[in-house]
Amino acid sequence: MRSSLSLPLSEEDGEGVAASEGNSFSPNHQLEPKAPGRSMLHWMKRVAKMRPPKPRLVTLEEVARHNQSSDAWTVIDGVVYNLTDYIVYHPGGKPKIMEAAGRDATKTFHRVHSYVSVKTILAPHVLGYLTTSE
Repeated sequence: MRSSLSLPLSEEDGEGVAASEGNSFSPNHQLEPKAPGRSMLHWMKRVAKMRPPKPRLVTLEEVARHNQSSDAWTVIDGVVYNLTDYIVYHPGGKPKIMEAAGRDATKTFHRVHSYVSVKTILAPHVLGYLTTSE
């Protein structure tokens, strides 16, 4: 027997999403099938071997120019990340992560991924910190 319940996506929107037994681990998360070698385990092994570049100050205007899958940046909590290499590993698939490309995705990230440590997953891909001055 499948049970179903409706959970709010966030306090702001108040909308619910159906979560049933046997679905993904989160009501906000739909897993995309991954090619061999593209799991989160593979990503975390890869990240463990990497070192981040020296961080710099980045404007939102500069982030906005990096909105393609071949060159994708985002901002989460004032930190600018290069998502490009991570796109093929993202459990929710390319279309979902590309919604964050070229913009400040802080609110969306915390609404959908409140249980995820972006600092751990994308640590070596920190480009810098958001600034309002040129």
